[in-house]
Amino acid sequence: MSDICTDDKILKQFEDILRQETNGRYEIHSIENITSAQQTVLLLTLTRTNLESPTFNSSESLSDIEEEIKSIRGEQLRLILRIWKGGARWWNLNCNSKDGLIRLANSEVAGYQLAYEAFEQYYKQYESKDRLAVKICIPKLLYYHSDCQDAPWAVFSFVKDMELVQHYCDNNLRKDLYFDDKFITDMVKFRKEFGFDEAHPRHGRVAVDDAQEYAMHVLETAVIPLHTIFYQTHDISKQNENFKRRIKILNANNFIGSDESIRYIDMVELYQEKLSEISSHMTIDSSLKQDEMTSIINSLQYFVQRLLVESKRVEKFPLPSVLCHLDLQPQNMILVSNQQHCKKIPQIFSILDWEESCFADPRFELLLICRKVVANRQQADCIWNAYGTFVKDYFHLEIGSLDSWLRLESVHSLLGMCMQGMDLLEGGRNPWEEKPDLVAKLKRELHRLEIDLGWDSNEDIHCE
Repeated sequence: MSDICTDDKILKQFEDILRQETNGRYEIHSIENITSAQQTVLLLTLTRTNLESPTFNSSESLSDIEEEIKSIRGEQLRLILRIWKGGARWWNLNCNSKDGLIRLANSEVAGYQLAYEAFEQYYKQYESKDRLAVKICIPKLLYYHSDCQDAPWAVFSFVKDMELVQHYCDNNLRKDLYFDDKFITDMVKFRKEFGFDEAHPRHGRVAVDDAQEYAMHVLETAVIPLHTIFYQTHDISKQNENFKRRIKILNANNFIGSDESIRYIDMVELYQEKLSEISSHMTIDSSLKQDEMTSIINSLQYFVQRLLVESKRVEKFPLPSVLCHLDLQPQNMILVSNQQHCKKIPQIFSILDWEESCFADPRFELLLICRKVVANRQQADCIWNAYGTFVKDYFHLEIGSLDSWLRLESVHSLLGMCMQGMDLLEGGRNPWEEKPDLVAKLKRELHRLEIDLGWDSNEDIHCE
């Protein structure tokens, strides 16, 4: 079935549900496509079918969609319809699989719900102590449909609304607010990252001079508030039933396929499995030379063994598991600025696209900020140390060395690129690189691992 037919079928399903849940009081007035890398995202504008205000019996139990309608003022309501089409994630090295789509959808829905509840809980506990200029508002899940015969889809509240922003921000900032989309569109397509110029033709990256300040804002206003709730409730007896249910869904839909959260060693074991798969598929495109790929795979076998040793170092600094987003780039944010307070970095109002949602070691979140958001080791050390100070001061824990995690990410990238070059992604997220560009990128990542992070593939492995 084509994507267009699938989308039309799902829209018809939603129209039927909307008619039932609002007693025919609302209908879809317009549909607007919103750009998304893997999924179909539609902005739906609903209008009343008559001019009479909808009435609700105070004793009746309202659905989430009816609750959203009840809360609006005016004649129109905007909602987001999300239809999942691709199941590629960082966690599975951007591969697709038959069950990957539904797993991703289940995880993302649970991630949205858990984030919504965690931020609400944080602000309730710390509002008097932590006077944030703008509180983060996570879209609310209104309806979720998952059927193995159709693409999974969900309806969320629409949060890019200035009245909603003003409700969530400090009184002193409510005037002259605007959505700062320019910060996103001004991101650079080429950036010097950890010693090499790297291209980012899709969305771009935050410019080097702004990257650390942006990353620190993400850390202070998004990551630390979110993690605080999970550090406090890492004892399952302290979690409410909603938290327990969402976490169970996240764990059931991760690549481990168990009720466990994801740790460093789990990724190393995944790399062993994927490396075995790569080694058994050595029929390679002619542009990826046999001798080059054989050398890289031999190096990867050594590096994965080194990661097993590295995992012992990480285990010396255990941390509670938290909800991870893993892609806190500006294009996944709704950002706002104030014309009277001319700050270079806008405020985060909402975090979108929870595709990578997982319950995992918090250093995975920190790692992806240190490797993908900031641009060099000095900036990465600043972010890592700031988080380490927070964890030590408030929870008396240590986070260990960044090196162990950067090495993991380099091996992760190398394996993903090898699978991309050998067409083993099973229809996963389409990369922009041509095969010759991919070889050059592989060599740059090997340089970072061997030279910058001190792993010579000719050295012997010493277990600790």
